[in-house]
Formats: sequence, structure tokens, C-alpha cells
Amino acid sequence: MTRSTLDRPSRLFVAVNNGGLGGGEFMALEVAREARRHGIPCAVVAPATPSGVLDAAAAEGMPCVRIPARDRRGYLLRLAWWRATHREGLLWCAGLIPAVAALGDRSKVVHLHKLPEGPVQRTLARLARVAALTTFVPSDFMAGHVRGAKVLPNWTLGPDQLGDPAPTPQLPADRPPTIGYLGRLTTAKGVLDLLAAAETLASTTRPDLRLVLAGEPLFGGDADQVCRALDSAAARRPGQVEQLGRVASPTDLFARIDLLVVPSRAPESFGLVAAEAMAARIPVVVTDAGALPEVVGDGYPFVARAGDPAHLAATIDRALSALEDPGLRRTLVADGRTRWAGSYAPGVGRSRLSTIFARLGWTGVSP
Repeated sequence: MTRSTLDRPSRLFVAVNNGGLGGGEFMALEVAREARRHGIPCAVVAPATPSGVLDAAAAEGMPCVRIPARDRRGYLLRLAWWRATHREGLLWCAGLIPAVAALGDRSKVVHLHKLPEGPVQRTLARLARVAALTTFVPSDFMAGHVRGAKVLPNWTLGPDQLGDPAPTPQLPADRPPTIGYLGRLTTAKGVLDLLAAAETLASTTRPDLRLVLAGEPLFGGDADQVCRALDSAAARRPGQVEQLGRVASPTDLFARIDLLVVPSRAPESFGLVAAEAMAARIPVVVTDAGALPEVVGDGYPFVARAGDPAHLAATIDRALSALEDPGLRRTLVADGRTRWAGSYAPGVGRSRLSTIFARLGWTGVSP
């Protein structure tokens, strides 16, 4: 913060980057929820379409500001006009678009969930942060690329919020080794590397290996290439490559797999799905792309080189071998759950937000 304590703002507006629900939007809703828990007047600002964020906020009784727009540029311009005519309160900019829309605003917080890419985004990010009270990013990795930013790690719900510890999930005796993927089906997320690694394992040490993928393609870009590769793999290995499409909850995938693989090529600003797996007591293999090694912790044994399908295959094979030992599996699962509970559980994240709200001037509100 530029000052340790500010005059209390009249209210908080949480403005999102996109209307659809993604990792950054989930965290923005968590900020709004925590504000309400503290008795802070709060509203969610989002595009009218797609309406995922607004629908989720409205379902919880949150006040909403709907910004009509056909595309991202239209949203940016209309959001800028809205803020210019609604200057009261603090604006929490959950993404680059609202941060740019509030250019020069001295009553805003910038919360970047994705590393700015290319010279245009990097320039916009620098301009958008001018006069901002502070900038938050989700990882030390990203803070190393956004000078002066403070780290506010993401957090995720666990599957057993009402009771802990829950038992370690048992591996079905009749299930072949099954690895899973959850996320956008793109080359940047390493889907083609994962397919290649699975092919290598199926033709060598793991002939009965199953691969289950959950998620949808990011339309445009390389969507057609990835979809063709997935269809071809499923045709070559019927019953061993399964596509679930979009799932309502990560547990819909986790219940089907022994090991989650996060094979990203592009640098990840955080790695929410890895934290979700640790919370659900699912072992995980990650690559060294961006913040992924940071999420799983120093010394984690199953980190593959990004963009190297052969090394990814070898790392998956080592992890599956470790899981065959019940003692090692219990240790891996317990260590992952412990790391989640200490760093990425809701109580930890909400405590951090409480401190931030106090520094922003909301002292003396109900916790």
C-alpha cells in the first residue's frame, strides 16, 4: 500500500476481466464474498454476456453492475465510461481490462491473475498501475515479472469442508493406472505433450494406461489441431483415451483418476488445478512452467521439463510407480494436503484479505 491506513472508502466495486467463470473470476467473487463477510458494501461489475460471473453473484444476493458489450474492447470502453460517472468507492480491478479502464484512478487496486504477454500488454499493465493503491499477483514467480507487485496467493475450496481429515481415497483394485487432465485444451497448456507422453507410456511400460481429459478447447487459435489430435488418439486407443468435456466440479474428474497431470508449456501465473488436486488428496505431476513448482512446493519429486514429452512420460511413470507403494502414496497425499491447508485453503486466503481490507481503511467493520 502507498499508506499503511487509508480513509475508509464508502464501498467496494469488484470488476472482473471476463463475464465467463475462470480462475481469475472465481478469485474476484471470493474477494466480494469476503467483503460482505466484513460488512463492506460491495457490488460485482462484469460484462452482461457471457453472464457466468453475474449469474453466480446474483445467486448469492450480491448487487451487480451489468456492463452491456459485444466484445472485450466494447467492455473496456463502457466500463471506463461507467467508472468515470461512478467515482465513489474503491474499485478492485480483477484483471488487466478493468485496470486499463480505470486508467489514472487513484481509488483502485489492481489484481492481475495472468502475466501480461507481449509488448502491448506489458505497456498497458505499466500504465494501468500508475496511481493505483497497490498491485496484487498470485505468485512469487509473477511478482518477479511485475515490479513492485505484492503476492496474494490464490486459494481453493477443499472437497470436504465440513470435516477433516477425510480418508485418503482408495485406488480401485480393478482399475488400470489412470491419469487425468483438467483445463483448456490448448497447446500452451501442454495437451499435445501429454498425449505424446501417454502414447509413449502405452507403447512401453504402461500398456493399460488410461487418460481422462476434462475441459473444452479455446475456440480459435489451435483448437482444431488439438481436437483432431484428441480424436485421433481416442480412435487409436479405444477405451483408453476419454474426453469428459466441461465438468461441473473438479471432483467429477478426480474420482476417476489416480494422478493429475498439469503439463503446461506456457508460464503459469499460479496453477489453481494443482492446488485443487492437493486439496482433494490427488497426487499431481506438474511441469516447471512458471509458478507450478512454487505451488507444489520446494523439492517436490514429480516436476517435468515444460515442452519435453519424453521427460513428462518418464516423470509420470515414476509417479505411478510411487503410487503403487501404499506407504509412499499416503505420504504424497498427506504432504499435498498439508501444503494446501497451510497455503491455499480458504481460511488462509480470507485471513490475508482481512489484513488487506484493514490496510485499505476498512477497520472496525464486522469480521
